[in-house]
Amino acid sequence: MLLTSGQISMAISSSVVFMFTFLLFLSGYVLQQQTVRSLQAIIKPQPVVVPPPSPVLAKHFGTPPGHSFYDKYLASNRPKGGWAKVAYVQLVREHLHLCNAVMLFATLDDQESMAQRVIMYPKEWDATPQETLDPQIETSKRLLRDAAKRHKVMLQPVEPMLKSGGRSMFPLAGLLSLTAYNRVIHLIPSGLVIDTSGLDHLFTLPMESDMIGISAGKADGATSPSVVLLKPSKDAFRTTMESLVGTKYDEEEFLSKMSLLPDLPEDQIHVVA
Repeated sequence: MLLTSGQISMAISSSVVFMFTFLLFLSGYVLQQQTVRSLQAIIKPQPVVVPPPSPVLAKHFGTPPGHSFYDKYLASNRPKGGWAKVAYVQLVREHLHLCNAVMLFATLDDQESMAQRVIMYPKEWDATPQETLDPQIETSKRLLRDAAKRHKVMLQPVEPMLKSGGRSMFPLAGLLSLTAYNRVIHLIPSGLVIDTSGLDHLFTLPMESDMIGISAGKADGATSPSVVLLKPSKDAFRTTMESLVGTKYDEEEFLSKMSLLPDLPEDQIHVVA
């Protein structure tokens, strides 16, 4: 059977159309499969790997505080060296005092104090193995991590500096060793800060003594300060610690002998003891 030229042309045209249609279908199918795989990869939840908590707390965590409000408020009367050179430091020796220290720094954070914030705590809390953690130590370490993360607190573990009466301790005078700061403020563990603006102002005061005690509000008959302002230095630290060696150290007695800042206006500092 002979094919006419018209039939041959029709067969060739049909073959070409079929081939291109097949190739178009094939390319569309491949593209569709790639799109489906991409969507599946996006929709499929990725496994979250949670690292185990470290039993050792970081010495420094978070970022230094700083706020535009206090920049404007105290622009004309900054501390010597700026706000990076002054700090609120709470020396926590017992677990029951840690909660109050964290509350203090939460208040400083809420009221936008620009001074640095430091918690000093016994180094032995870090040395305790994870599997033998005392519930109190575990709670304290959790509070410390929370303070560092939420309130920009720097954590510093310390070892005892003084032996007295058969006990090893870290006396309040040890804060004079913090020579990275020009001024340091320490509040009594039971203190509650209501307004930090007056406290921040204390960083700008001239100091004739290395340690000055301040009684909050009306201090009639007060024998022990509620706030301690310190000017750290190597000489002051060495001299003070040498004077305590061989003595029966009592912090209440030590505070009672501290010179008090006279005639502090009642509305300048708001601390409830």
